[in-house]
Amino acid sequence: MRRWKTQRQSAGNDSNNFQAMGDINFGIGYSDAKEIAKDAAMEVFEKNFELLAQDAHELARIRAEELTNVFLEAVQEKSLPVLAAMRDPGVQSSLLTAQSGYAKTGDPDLGDVLVELLVDRIHLNDRRNTAQLALKKSLEVAENLSKELFALLSFNMMVKEVSFGELSSVEEVADSLARAIHPFASDLTAVHPSDLDYLAGLGCLIHAAGTLPPGQSMGMNYPGLFSRGFTEKELMHADHLISSPLVRLINSNEGRYQIDAGTKMGLQALIDTHEAQDLADAALHALTTTRLQDHEIEEMLISSSPELEEPIRRGKELGLAGYLNTAIGTAIGHANARRTIPGFSLDFSNMLS
Repeated sequence: MRRWKTQRQSAGNDSNNFQAMGDINFGIGYSDAKEIAKDAAMEVFEKNFELLAQDAHELARIRAEELTNVFLEAVQEKSLPVLAAMRDPGVQSSLLTAQSGYAKTGDPDLGDVLVELLVDRIHLNDRRNTAQLALKKSLEVAENLSKELFALLSFNMMVKEVSFGELSSVEEVADSLARAIHPFASDLTAVHPSDLDYLAGLGCLIHAAGTLPPGQSMGMNYPGLFSRGFTEKELMHADHLISSPLVRLINSNEGRYQIDAGTKMGLQALIDTHEAQDLADAALHALTTTRLQDHEIEEMLISSSPELEEPIRRGKELGLAGYLNTAIGTAIGHANARRTIPGFSLDFSNMLS
């Protein structure tokens, strides 16, 4: 658990602490490797901050050393090659950016996010791709954001970019969503609509042509759980589906049926199990076109998990449905989620795939 000089701990009571398994072999002892890496990092920092007045320089140096120590501990936890990383000019430049950002404020929330971004940056050190470039830029942008804006980016990412796997009921979806956004929900009260334009100006958000409210997002991820079903008269080839094991009866009075899968992946597994490839197109059509309206889905989610009511309402007030995270916004939101949600381990590169 990270400790900053503000004596605020970065994770909540339910957090998991991850330790590197076994001994870490860098060719020399880890303590020696850490000191060498730290000396190199602080040398770069000193040369770039030497023009500050004496008192300001000393405070900046203390803060930069603090962030460097926390960063190197995080590198140890992840078993990353610290010396090889510190020899890379790109990593040194990114670390200097993080040191500079934290040195200016001493904000532990910012420090946590910067460290998570740096760890991801080292993971992708050998790849000059969109993920690595987004991480590099996000280190520059993060110092311009508050805890509340970190929370907004994480909230937007969780609602629109994350699926919770194969769930079997609306209650499970509502519970998973509630737990995912719980760490960020209270901070949304301090966000204003103008903040969205500010984040867009920094390259963290983009104003989308349409909207993507929570109901639509959850409906797209779990169309089979949020379906009104269909009758034989409502869909072409419904008669073939009704006589197959791919559907189940949900209302005998109306003769209304529903695809017996919650997701597209679940439907494909069902088709494979029953060797019903000839019905694949008709079944997919039935799964995706019978989805309930967005507001109906949101009402079902709130009914199952009342704590979703306030963040969903607040998101509407902000107009958040009209904004999507950019790669930079997702990098920052992902880093903030990793430090806040115990067990959150989605790989950042996969978020952009």
